[in-house]
Amino acid sequence: MVALLAGCMGGTPKHRTSIPPAVSLLLDTPYIGDETTVRDPTPQPTRMVIADESVEGWPSPPERVLRFPLELRQGARLSMRLGGAAASSTSDSGELIFRVEYIPETSQSIQSIPAFESTPEQGQQVFKGWVDIDVPLEIGSPGPGELRFSVEGELTGVPETGLFWGQPTVYYPRERLHRNVLLIGVDTLRQDSVTPFGGDPTLTPNLQKFSATCTMFPRNWSQCPWTLPSFASMLTGKLPSRIGATMLSWQLPDRATSVAEILLPYGYATGTVCSNTYLGNSSSGFHQGMESLWYRYNVRADTSIDRAKRFILRSKDRDWFCFLHLQDPHTPYEPPKRFAQDFGDPNYQGKYKWSFADDGDWKFSTTIPPEGDIRQVKSLYEAEVAYLDYALQNLFDFLRENDLYKDTLIIFVADHGEEFYEHGMFEHGQSHFDAETRVPLMVRGKGFPQGKRIEESTGDFDIVPTILRYVDVPTPPDIAGVPLQDIVAGTVKDNRVIYGEDNIRGTQRKFAVQWPYKCILDMTSSSRLLFDLENDPGEKRDVSSLYPEIADGLAREMVVQMLPEETTFHIWFMGSGSESPRRFTGTLRMPGGIGNMQAFGLTGDDEYRVDGDTVTFAVTNANPEVGVDKHFTLGPAGDSDTLEITLRVDGKIDPEHFFPYGTLKPEPSGFAVVHIGDFPLVADIPTGEKALQGAFYVWGVRGFGYGVERAQLDQESLDQLKALGYIQ
Repeated sequence: MVALLAGCMGGTPKHRTSIPPAVSLLLDTPYIGDETTVRDPTPQPTRMVIADESVEGWPSPPERVLRFPLELRQGARLSMRLGGAAASSTSDSGELIFRVEYIPETSQSIQSIPAFESTPEQGQQVFKGWVDIDVPLEIGSPGPGELRFSVEGELTGVPETGLFWGQPTVYYPRERLHRNVLLIGVDTLRQDSVTPFGGDPTLTPNLQKFSATCTMFPRNWSQCPWTLPSFASMLTGKLPSRIGATMLSWQLPDRATSVAEILLPYGYATGTVCSNTYLGNSSSGFHQGMESLWYRYNVRADTSIDRAKRFILRSKDRDWFCFLHLQDPHTPYEPPKRFAQDFGDPNYQGKYKWSFADDGDWKFSTTIPPEGDIRQVKSLYEAEVAYLDYALQNLFDFLRENDLYKDTLIIFVADHGEEFYEHGMFEHGQSHFDAETRVPLMVRGKGFPQGKRIEESTGDFDIVPTILRYVDVPTPPDIAGVPLQDIVAGTVKDNRVIYGEDNIRGTQRKFAVQWPYKCILDMTSSSRLLFDLENDPGEKRDVSSLYPEIADGLAREMVVQMLPEETTFHIWFMGSGSESPRRFTGTLRMPGGIGNMQAFGLTGDDEYRVDGDTVTFAVTNANPEVGVDKHFTLGPAGDSDTLEITLRVDGKIDPEHFFPYGTLKPEPSGFAVVHIGDFPLVADIPTGEKALQGAFYVWGVRGFGYGVERAQLDQESLDQLKALGYIQ
């Protein structure tokens, strides 16, 4: 079956070039119908999911004809994908013909030039998965004209049968040297588990060989110790808090611009292959700019690599950008048996001999497991890394065999690391120590010397400007990172600060590195730790009392740089694993008007209505079957900083489930007026086993403001930061 998701391309690109080597029709708006039909534009492109792959495009309209005005040159080709879905009660057998025609504008008789017509077999294949089509466009003479997409056959009128045109693109093969980009983002890969960065020589021999052709960046940090905000930062070049991709949103918001969105108007084929739900679920936001996104939960690297190879081969005559996400080192650790055998302790006789799936017990327990179990579990993690290395060689061989190695920028990086009780914690998402935040980064391509190590500080947010520099596309001015080419050239100051933030468990923290010092700031308690990484790489000795001016300076930098632009109220309908779902009804009123509102994770019976300055809602809170907590974000239209809330829980006033003040203080009346300035700088939300159950929780943060220099803070914000002890 097919799933239809909200479109994310939009009708107008955020960036556009005048004469691209390819034109994605996703960036244009077609007309529907024949010559006698009023030329009303169709809706925006829709994302359609068939057989694990979501593709941007258009369902065939009732009029059965999509019309795209465009100008063509000689040598044009048309690339597209055909898809279909039939309801289980409907037969998918019968004649079905997809057809594309080109009509030159100068044609007096409106005679069409056939471009493509499917065979009966192709017409049936669309119900089994996406069918790839690539055909030449015979146009006569260059000039303006119109491409027409139509579907005919007895199945076109069958109820609940969908027929889809995906990723229609006109391109000109081999017009110039290709500048391809392959971003390999590994989930949960510690830097010290990779051989060229100090890992065991037997662990990643293929990455060791690959590193000899790369520039390596050993002082590299991710911007977050868990997946969603880290990859959001990596793919936008911005800090998670600045784009709203944090634990308070659980998605990459539409207002953020991904590197794929920037590349698409320049003719790039854009595709993601991933196996993590934070990236692949239908509301993740990581579809933005991606013509296709293939997602299957927690699959092996060999399966993901095979899908990436299919995307690359399909796009080989165009410039392409492929984001390949690999999940293997993430829990559960279940390596193929021969890898578990090679790296495990042969004398170990405990319960984790071949696999480890007790991550929940270990993550939330205050008891540290026996040392023997920890060693064995880490060996299973390393066996997963070794298997990943084995699978990657297949990808590198494929690129060489298809003569793509020399023309492709290859970036190998991780979103975060993994902790094995080095600081009393397990897994990731709860600390900002280097075990969780320092990650491998290797880059191969023009401008990156082979076998060179760069000892300047870098971050994963440097990847977007690096890609844009390589493909000669302008970099937006508000990117936080810098091109790694400039780091290599030595034109970036050597006292650069690298920032990170947003943990998913424990109290909220941020960190900043200005080599050799790293400061970790607890935003709830205002406490800070300072480490000298050069002399204490294990981060065992806090030297903040020895160097208070360095700790205070980095703490101030963190708060100033990582405040979001927008003032926003976050309203959470929090789930419960111990009680039945509850129905929350009420109103949210924002005097002065509502500037923006987004709803996340809502399901079938949830409702809300915006009427002027008031939102009326009826939402059933999430439970384990639903997954992510449902929530709203609400921003004022002007300078208003007030939100008025009325709430009923299952039709009654219920203070045990109403926490409107950004703390665990309940409201007994069912009515609250909250102001942005009243909230703490971070939400005080217990997580893990102590998570707030089945509650309506509100938190607000004052935005820094767009177009304001970060060095400038208004007096009220300065006073607040001083009162909380963040700055002196």
